[in-house]
Amino acid sequence: GTLGRVLRGICRSGRQAAPKFKFATMAARFTDDAAAALQPDLASLDAIWASIGLEGDYLVERRTEVLTHVRTLLRTMVGQEEEQRRMLEENIRTDRRSLQDLCMELDVPYNPPGNQLSLLRQSEELETAVAKLQEERERRLESLVDLESKLEALRSELVLRDARASMAVGDISLQRIEKLSKRVHEYEREKTDRQQTVNDTISAIKKTWTDLGATPTDDFARRVMQGPDSFVLSSANILELQKLKADVDRQRAARNSEVSDLRNRVSQLWSKLRIDQAEQDRFLRSLAGIHTAAVTRLREELRRLEQLRAANMKLIIESTKQELVACQNICFVGESERRVFDAQLRGMAQADQLASLEEEIERLQSVRVRDDAIYRLLERRQELLDKIREFESTAGAADRLTNRGGVLLREERFRKAVAREMPKLEKDLLAEITEWEERQQQPFIANGIRLRETLQRTAEERGNRSSEHASVMSQREPQTPSLKRKASQHIGAPTEAKTPRTITKAKPPATPATQSRLPVATDYKTAAKTPVVRKALRDANGAVYGASDLIMTKESIVDAHHSIADGVGSLDASFSDFMAEVSAKPRSSNMLGKH
Repeated sequence: GTLGRVLRGICRSGRQAAPKFKFATMAARFTDDAAAALQPDLASLDAIWASIGLEGDYLVERRTEVLTHVRTLLRTMVGQEEEQRRMLEENIRTDRRSLQDLCMELDVPYNPPGNQLSLLRQSEELETAVAKLQEERERRLESLVDLESKLEALRSELVLRDARASMAVGDISLQRIEKLSKRVHEYEREKTDRQQTVNDTISAIKKTWTDLGATPTDDFARRVMQGPDSFVLSSANILELQKLKADVDRQRAARNSEVSDLRNRVSQLWSKLRIDQAEQDRFLRSLAGIHTAAVTRLREELRRLEQLRAANMKLIIESTKQELVACQNICFVGESERRVFDAQLRGMAQADQLASLEEEIERLQSVRVRDDAIYRLLERRQELLDKIREFESTAGAADRLTNRGGVLLREERFRKAVAREMPKLEKDLLAEITEWEERQQQPFIANGIRLRETLQRTAEERGNRSSEHASVMSQREPQTPSLKRKASQHIGAPTEAKTPRTITKAKPPATPATQSRLPVATDYKTAAKTPVVRKALRDANGAVYGASDLIMTKESIVDAHHSIADGVGSLDASFSDFMAEVSAKPRSSNMLGKH
């Protein structure tokens, strides 16, 4: 009982040292548990001391010794626990510092656990947070090492000096990793672009060398021939490669020009020497593009042809003269200018004649190309004039007025087409020539005449004829019913009845000149029944289709009827003019009878 009281006293002293609010219940429970656990042993001690016979002061001494021993043991344990608490607090402080340093190093927010938590809970949370951040740090360090190694390799391949390579030592922030990653992607794209450029350029250079039959002459060119795998992708090398590509392209252009010139010269000599076409084709098929061998063969062929030309100079000159005549024709060179040039050739040697002819041909070809728009208009005008002369040459034919083959109809259509086209054509031609003369500061000569003056004079004459025709027509007495009606309406006279639009039976003619006149008809079905129209249709079909069958359409019937009417009308006009002339100049009866 005494020892129990002592223990309870010790526990009370411990409870007084501990906080009174939270741990009071826990301390009381611990005291009760300790007393219950020590009670059997204390009872055993009391029994032992009773059997021994300890009494008085000796018994008090023994109890004091046991109490001291128990108190010392408890105090030792309290010290150990206190030391454990101090170590736990120190670890918490260390973890907090580590967590703060990691947050600063990794550039993440610092969020330590609150002090209201127990020491063990704080220690656990701090250890977990520090472990996570250390793992993140290790991952970042690995990423940085990998990115730095990639950057170093790319800088070495591209031979770059990166001014941005220097960064703060120990910086493992996400911003640095992102910048490094972006730079790696930039270098990789640069490497891909350079590699593609190098591959394409080297392929083009090798192909050109193969086409030219050339071989590299310096160390750099020989490295290029080894292929892109052994090529260093530096900016200096790529620049040198581009210079080599430009030089090779110039060689290709020069070779193309040389081959083209040789081909043209050979072709001209073939044409002048009248070499067989099969022989020409065999030679051209044997050429290998722009290879050195092809150039050699062309030069050999050119030398052979020049020797052959020297042996056949007279034939060459005649062929070249024919070519010159063709150029003079398409450039509308006048006869006087041609005679002057021919006179200049007579006093020259054959070689000089040939050179002058070729030079003149080249000049005329360039003139034709330069002024092609004017010459096209001139050709069209000349075509119309030739057609007009053709119709004029057949105007006096004996069977023209019989209208066989639709001659009158074709003449009328052509006359109307020329009347529409020729004024516009000459107007456009005059504008082109005027602009040319202002630009060249010299007159434009075609067929030996100054064409601008001719066109201006033609335009003035056409305008005068139009004015005279309008004046004559205004003073002429109306001849047709429609014109008579218009004239009577103009002067206020009573109008006549309109002419029926169908073909009616003509009244008996009063004079021989009007016996064969046809009435004007627009009803093509009625006109088709007229024997003269049917005959005209057969003639026209025979001329156009090569057949004598009667092919009747609305257009063909109306055209045939109007053609016959125009032809008869022209005969009537000629007869009237003839009779008026006879009336104006009296003659003897014998002469009148002849006429």
